[in-house]
This record gives sequence, structure tokens and C-alpha cells, in this order.
Amino acid sequence: MRRAAVLLVATTLFLGGLQLIGTAPPGSPEPQSAGAPPPAQPAAAPAPLEELRAKIAQGRHGEGFSLSLSQEELSALADQFLATHPSVPFANVRIAISGDKVIADASTRGLALTLPIRVTGAVGASNGQPWAKVEQVSLGGAGLPGFLREQVASQVNASLDLSRYPLPVSVEAVELRQGGLTVRGAVK
Repeated sequence: MRRAAVLLVATTLFLGGLQLIGTAPPGSPEPQSAGAPPPAQPAAAPAPLEELRAKIAQGRHGEGFSLSLSQEELSALADQFLATHPSVPFANVRIAISGDKVIADASTRGLALTLPIRVTGAVGASNGQPWAKVEQVSLGGAGLPGFLREQVASQVNASLDLSRYPLPVSVEAVELRQGGLTVRGAVK
């Protein structure tokens, strides 16, 4: 279950930092192998994201960006990621912004039981790198016992060091607002 929580957190809290700009985390599950049914075709990425990807592809180094995404767009991006990574045991991810917190709700898939899971955390940027911290994890609508919650949160937070990922952007700020977030920075 700890590995499942790590995968959910990596999938949801960091879509803004990694998946949004087309960079998958190192060690993330690979897309389906040959012979498996093809995943559903993902919807087109939001226009601001495509504009940022174009700046990166064109090598427009030093050029600033401001990427604003709604909760719905973040949730759709999570679903796109999951559609291409079927070994991640989560489906139906919904991301919500509440005050200064990011809340990711999902359900397990491919396990003996289908259970709802919720991860609540904080996100931001420091020294050009996005960061995230898991603060709460609940499974099936119930919080995890204290010792297990601390163990899961500690392991997940240790795995969320984004400085080891080769991001093609410098992230100066992650601003949460009701209904979405804005990421500001520059192309490296």
C-alpha cells in the first residue's frame, strides 16, 4: 500500500511540475507493452501547456512563462497520464485546490478491492525547483493510523525531491487559487 500511495502522489501532486511539460519522472512505469489493448486516446492538452511545450521545443531559453490550469484541466492531465501508465493502480483522479492545499482523490484499480484514496498536500517553488509535501493520506474514507500515516508520508515526501529530475524549466512560483493554480518561471 505504501508503494501505491507513492505512485498516487507522484501522479497527482507533480503533474504540474513534470507531466505538464512532457517530462515523466525517472523510474515511472512505462506505457503498455505491445500486444496489450491500446489505452484510450487522451484529449488534447490545454492551450497554455501546448504553448509552453512549444517554447521548450524551440529552445527559447530564458523566456518566461505563466501557466494557469483549472482543477478540471489538472484532473484531465492526471487521467491522461494514467491512461498511458496502466500499471499505476489508480483511476478517476480528481484534483481540487482548497486554500493553500492540493487534494487528489482517486480510486484504486487492479487490486482485490476498489477503494477511494485521498492525498492532501502543499506545493510551491524554491530556488527554481517545484516542491511538494504530503500532509495527509486516507484510504476508504478513513485516515491511516498515526504510525502508518507518518511512515507513508515520510517515504513519499523523501521520494518527491524534484531537484533530481531534469526539468526543462525553472519554476519560480506555484500559486494556488480557488479552482486552479498558476505556475510561473522561465525556460532553461
